Amino acid sequence: MDQPVIDLIPQEERIKRGKQKAQKAGLIIAFILFFLSGALSVGLYFYTREVDEKISLAKSSVEAKKAKIQDKAAVEISIRNLDAKYKVLSNILHTRLYYSLLLEELSQRIPQSVNVNTLDSSTADTVSLTGTSSDYISLAKFLNSLSDPNLASPSATPKDKNMFTNIAINSVTLDPLTAEARFNLTINLDTELLKKE
Repeated sequence: MDQPVIDLIPQEERIKRGKQKAQKAGLIIAFILFFLSGALSVGLYFYTREVDEKISLAKSSVEAKKAKIQDKAAVEISIRNLDAKYKVLSNILHTRLYYSLLLEELSQRIPQSVNVNTLDSSTADTVSLTGTSSDYISLAKFLNSLSDPNLASPSATPKDKNMFTNIAINSVTLDPLTAEARFNLTINLDTELLKKE
């Protein structure tokens, strides 16, 4: 048979010891929680510091890239301006009419007995001429030379095309004192032949 356990420690002492053990355990748990919270706080501090440093590095990188973009923005504006100027200049050069070709062509076709007093261009494809001729025959030769593509200057136009598309006589009068024919002509031009390639 089992012997009965005799407990000589009074009940109050047992309660007091239980309270002391509970206090020790609570104190140990409190110290453990304190150290854990301290370690967690230190860890969070270093983590937030590291995140702040990364954010700072990212901001400085973004600022550096913005500065590079700003530097390139000035270059881009210059390039766009240069491109716009190139297009305008290219358009001018491709659509520009060289009236020096017209003067060269006229100088090849005007006979010595014809004098041109004025040359006026009111539109790009129309020229008005006024002048004198020693007689009607010289004026007729001049008009025929303007109409003939074979008389074209080799440097001014292609041989198979005539720069002068239409010649209209506005007026012709004979001066009774000098016997000279005064004329006023309107000549339509092929403006494509006034462009240099």
